[in-house]
Amino acid sequence: MSRFVKPRPHHPPAIPATAPLGAPAPTEQDAGGSPAERIVKYVPVEIVSGYVFVLGLAQAVPIGVPQTIAVWACLLAGCVATPLYLLAQKPQPGQRPQVWIASFAFLLWAYLLGGPFAAEPLKPYYYPSLGSVVVGLYTWLVGLFYVPRET
Repeated sequence: MSRFVKPRPHHPPAIPATAPLGAPAPTEQDAGGSPAERIVKYVPVEIVSGYVFVLGLAQAVPIGVPQTIAVWACLLAGCVATPLYLLAQKPQPGQRPQVWIASFAFLLWAYLLGGPFAAEPLKPYYYPSLGSVVVGLYTWLVGLFYVPRET
């Protein structure tokens, strides 16, 4: 399964000449995938799981300045790794916006998981419940409404 959602064509899909008689016509849904499929592909699961692993190691560092530096380094590494990893997958031109959608999704997941946001000096401004709501809404709304188009 590809990491990216296949862009929809600008024109309605045609029934192939080689299709058997009575075969159902392809739908636009076939090209862009279902909203559930798009949600799965827009969330950078590989990066988030790597971030959780490295963040766990960083949080094992003694509390204080070294731990603060370590968790911020994890966030920075994830922010850099997400677009680099996704661009290395060689997305088609119509799929490139998905790189930035996933990169922003990583930031939201990082907030939800805490890390540097739950450490000083941002600790008073960190609300895990807000992170849950924002991640849920963003993931759901992007998967529901953003469908890549061919360029």
